[in-house]
Amino acid sequence: MTKGIVKIKKNRAFVEQQNGEVEVASGQYVYLKVENCWIPVVVRYSARRKKWYFKYLEEIPVCGQKVLLKA
Repeated sequence: MTKGIVKIKKNRAFVEQQNGEVEVASGQYVYLKVENCWIPVVVRYSARRKKWYFKYLEEIPVCGQKVLLKA
């Protein structure tokens, strides 16, 4: 499992961790840290809006959020 913070670089999303970065693809499931639990969400990229967002959670910014990726 990979835990880290989401960073955006030139329309690409990465999970930054101590030993490097893991790229996140549009449409990929991740687990978003909310309080004391992990919520499964889908990360999407909108080419029209040129913006990353969580599907159905558009009000929560993607960049800077703590997430968990399962291998």
